[in-house]
Amino acid sequence: MGLLKKLTILIPTYNRSLYIIRNMKFWSGLEPTVIILDGSENRIQEEIITSLSDNIKYYHLPISLHARLNKGLKFIQTEYAVMLNDDEFFLPSGLESCILEIENSDIGACSGRSIIFDYKNGLIDVDFWRPPHTSFDGYHLSDDSSISRLKIHMYMYPYLCSTINAVTKKDIFSNNLEALLNSSSSSQSSNKIAYEIACSYQCKSKVINNLTCFRLKESYYSNEFVSLNGFEKIPFQYWLVDLFFENEKNKYIFNLVKILNKIDPHSNLELLAKEVKIALSLYHQSTLKFLDKPILSRYSYLLAKYSTKFPYCKDFYSSTIGSFLLLVKQASNKNLSKKSIDKSIRISFFGFNGIKNMCLKNNLEFNYQEIEILENLIYNVYN
Repeated sequence: MGLLKKLTILIPTYNRSLYIIRNMKFWSGLEPTVIILDGSENRIQEEIITSLSDNIKYYHLPISLHARLNKGLKFIQTEYAVMLNDDEFFLPSGLESCILEIENSDIGACSGRSIIFDYKNGLIDVDFWRPPHTSFDGYHLSDDSSISRLKIHMYMYPYLCSTINAVTKKDIFSNNLEALLNSSSSSQSSNKIAYEIACSYQCKSKVINNLTCFRLKESYYSNEFVSLNGFEKIPFQYWLVDLFFENEKNKYIFNLVKILNKIDPHSNLELLAKEVKIALSLYHQSTLKFLDKPILSRYSYLLAKYSTKFPYCKDFYSSTIGSFLLLVKQASNKNLSKKSIDKSIRISFFGFNGIKNMCLKNNLEFNYQEIEILENLIYNVYN
């Protein structure tokens, strides 16, 4: 798999030595360069580091995530780069297929299909991501216009995060990461979405039908990468329409436009700002379309309509959506009846055979040996 020598995997980590050691051992001796940016107070034991192959580059940097990622960019010497959470896995065969796809087409970023896994009752439970986060089947962003790609990608809401874990050309990856680092806000996913915006603006992208990424089910809530300011509870789609955060949203758009203009210095700043606002509006519309949950749609509507009509502060967001709906109901004197939501029957798959059966059922290409290795690594952490 000579193609993987062209790839750097960047893994930020913080106070999760068990996970990062597992990932380093998995990649040790394989072809990609793996850069570990460890912000933990304590360094990983030297005997563990010295037991690893030279392709693992471990840096103990007890500084902010922002500073670590900036340093990490300077360490990348390969043609391609990709980001990985410390508790998740890429399959080498899937990454190789992504590189091959880029080199045989006009795309700048390529990812494979993702599955989520959880450990339950001594078994590894696996499944595709469910809405709003799908497994990205059939995604292909191929428009020639930067603005069109940006708006199309933002409106295809379930496909967001298809490029944040994609193999990406180095220069594009660097710009994406700069957008991520300069786009913090009081919402859950503002950094990730800024990354997506920068990527879709710069290049075409695609998801291929190869199993490439194993995602831990609870990673979204536990990983430092969720936010540069700690875990923030405000869903991005609600933050967009809440007038309480209007100044913060304008700053977010300003920073994005500045980065996009750096990517394309010939762009018109005023027009670019307008197009970014349209793209964010499309994203908001799309979340309601794909979520298809009346209670969430109603929540978003009320938040937009009543947020400036009664006193509240950010602390309301520490409540659940249901609790906050009750507060809105009391303030607006509206009768909010909950509607039943149909739920599809979920078919569970467990362990290696479950992964194999799920891939075969959905015509996914995968490597048997890699999955067996991952299964053993996952079991070893919990047993």
